[in-house]
Amino acid sequence: FETRKENRANRLETNRDGREAKLDGNRSGADERRNAMYARLEARATTDAEKAAVAKFKETVEDAVDARRAAVNAAIADFRKGVDAAIAGRKDDMDDAVSKFKNAVEAALDKAKSDCDSGANPETVRTNFKNSLATARKALVADRQSADKVGEQVKKLAETRRATVKKALDDFKATVEAARAELKKAFGEN
Repeated sequence: FETRKENRANRLETNRDGREAKLDGNRSGADERRNAMYARLEARATTDAEKAAVAKFKETVEDAVDARRAAVNAAIADFRKGVDAAIAGRKDDMDDAVSKFKNAVEAALDKAKSDCDSGANPETVRTNFKNSLATARKALVADRQSADKVGEQVKKLAETRRATVKKALDDFKATVEAARAELKKAFGEN
């Protein structure tokens, strides 16, 4: 059981690291493509007005990229904090349930021992002990089932992250389109 929990935690961390590496790789590739585009634009600009327009376009796009990255990073960080909190809450609930179960078993054992020491009917002691254990098991099962499930919380967090990332992307696209229109106007294109 403990091994499964450790494997799950390790898998979560490995998946996060993999997604982080993929995101960094995608961002590096986008940076390279953007820099190549800036170089082509600067080479194409011949007048001072065109050069100024290219510089303004570059600054606008870089500001938009920074804003988008900040929003995406914040969404990812919030999502991860939420997932970690949900997992920790579930773990705490499970630990509490197990602790209550152990305490109930200890209490049942102590009661059975004291009943035996006081000379009570062994059959009655045995029946009471079995009933106490059954009650403790039922309480454990009920506590485990009533503990918050992580899956539903993660789905809500993922939807929030998705919406935030989509808004950041839409804002970025709108800003870049406006900058592109200004750049085309400076180059005399429609």
